[in-house]
Amino acid sequence: MNYVYTLGGCLVSKEMLLPINPLPNLAVSLSPSGVKGVYCEIDSNVKLKALPAGRIWTANVTGILSYDVFKPILVGASDRDKWIILTYSYVNPTTKCGTAKSLTVYVQSTSRIRILTLDFDACRKNTMLITLNANYSFSSKINWYHTFDPSKASF
Repeated sequence: MNYVYTLGGCLVSKEMLLPINPLPNLAVSLSPSGVKGVYCEIDSNVKLKALPAGRIWTANVTGILSYDVFKPILVGASDRDKWIILTYSYVNPTTKCGTAKSLTVYVQSTSRIRILTLDFDACRKNTMLITLNANYSFSSKINWYHTFDPSKASF
């Protein structure tokens, strides 16, 4: 780059080298990778991998990372069942050029079964058996079906 300045008829110039360095090339991954980035809230820790190594991982949800480890079990109820962004930021120590690369993960809530029974057990002569079966997949919906044989119930 050449800077030219004229002052009172005198031409002054200054030449300067302006280096343009490339951004660092980052590679990021998870281990285990989950099924398309989906984890269950009770899954074990997930190792975050990045090259070049040695810089900072952050998340758009607080408290779920410990250095280079993602902890699905620490994702709170209000942050589950939606996508979470994990970002690796790196600054090259020589060129001072920095960049970031992100991964998305989805932490799915585990199924909770609560069967509330009022105090009517004393009115039955025999035990009533109800079977609940759950079909589930990685989604926020669970399909329930039940079987019940009224001939075995006595009140």
